[in-house]
Parts: sequence; C-alpha cells; structure tokens
Amino acid sequence: MDDKKTYRSQRLGLIPSTNNVADYTATTDLKTIRAVGSCNFPHVIKFYAGLIDKKESQVVICMEACDTSMEKFYVEMHKMKETKYLDLLLRRMINHIVDALQFLKSKGILHRDVKPSNILVKKDPVIFKICDFGISGQLTNSVAHTMMKGTQVYLAPERIDANQAPEGYGIRSDMWALGLSTLEIATGQHPFATMNALGIMSKISSWVPEPPSNVSIELQQLIVWLLRIKQVDRPATYDEIQASPAMKSLPAEITKEETDMVRNVIANIPIIPEDY
Repeated sequence: MDDKKTYRSQRLGLIPSTNNVADYTATTDLKTIRAVGSCNFPHVIKFYAGLIDKKESQVVICMEACDTSMEKFYVEMHKMKETKYLDLLLRRMINHIVDALQFLKSKGILHRDVKPSNILVKKDPVIFKICDFGISGQLTNSVAHTMMKGTQVYLAPERIDANQAPEGYGIRSDMWALGLSTLEIATGQHPFATMNALGIMSKISSWVPEPPSNVSIELQQLIVWLLRIKQVDRPATYDEIQASPAMKSLPAEITKEETDMVRNVIANIPIIPEDY
C-alpha cells in the first residue's frame, strides 16, 4: 500500500536532451540521479524512472513527491510570522541536508546547486531532502574544477573567482551554499538577490553575515562558520558540522513543535493547479 501511495504522488521533472540515449554518460544528470536516487537514501529525493521523449527532445524524470520546497515554505512562514520554532527547524534541515551531501560525497558527487528551491520538505513525518542533480559534478580526489556552474547568487567565492581556488574546489562550496540558504530562510531574503557574479565579488570581500537574533547563538555561529570567505576557514568535513554545538543540541527525534510548525505553514501555501 505504501508503494502504491508513493507512486501515485510522483512528480515530473524535465531536462533538455538530445534524442540519443547514448548521449548520457556516467557524468550526466540522468545517470547521477539514477545512481543516487535509486539508493533509497532518506534525505535524497527518490528516483523512479527516466523516459526519453524524442518528440520534445526531453528526458522525463519521475521522482518522489514532497509537500513543498523550502523556498515556498519560508515565504509563507514569514508571511504568517510562524517563526517561534525556527531555530529548531533550521537545525533539523541542516542535519538532514548535510547527511545528504555526505552521502553524495561518498559517491564522488558534488551537488553544486544547493538552494532553498532544491531543498524539499515532507510533513508526515517531517523530513528534508535534496533534489535536482542537473549540474552536479564529479569529485576527483575530493576536488572539482568547473567554474560558474550553478545559480550565481549561491556560488561560493572560490567558484566565482578562480584565483581563490587555483587547485579547484570541493565540499566547502556546497557548505557555503547551505549556509547562505539557511540565512535566506531565516531572514526571508537573500543578501545578494539582485546582484550578478561581479557585484557579489565586489561586496563579498567586506561582507559579514548577520544571522537573525531569533535563532540561537549556536546556530548563528554555525551560519557564520559556513559563510567564511576563504574556503579553508569553513568546516573541513561534514562531520565537523554535525559535531558543532548547534547540531549536538538537536533532539534525536522529530519534536511535536517541528511537526506542528511544518504542518501549519504547508497548510497555508497556495496550491498551484496542475495545468497552471
């Protein structure tokens, strides 16, 4: 029964393609999502099937359904002023997404596009999942080299300016994007939303993140740590994040406060018709 319910609630994603199945290699998005999404890892979106639509030159990817993205969630959350347990929920989100990124690293994959719209949430039970592997990259000796792949306003400094990472970049660039996403969700706005890459680099040399006062000191410190300008100053491993005071104080089980908060916010997010 559970499998049937999950299958009925699948959603579709579209990726531009050629008509040739052979064009997909081990480093392309379909191969990547199949490799990680078929492992049934709890914090990575499940992959069901990939179908090639030759007429439209597209790949139709059938994936697990979630209730909403954190981009839609935080907009409604701030509109409702439903932030009493924001600190707890953000620490849970970081815990789950770091778990997912650690799993990807074990497969030699760097996500490269961590952002609120790619962090999905389910309400029963509360769980966060990473999705969209369209521009994920392969790690060689824990390093990637392709610059400027990803959404510009979430790119780490070393991914905008190659001089900051002459030997390439690694998991710390995904840490930066996670820190920036957490800050955006907490404050309700992205600090660089209206800037391009050059504008970001101009500002970032003197930028100091200002986490909101309605989250714990421990979480504020973690956000600032993830957003250090020099990648060497960020956590060296995902285990360091999970061992931080903000994460160590997180309850092992999902709390009633988290569940109620997620349900209340999701219940108020406008439903967009399928034929919209």
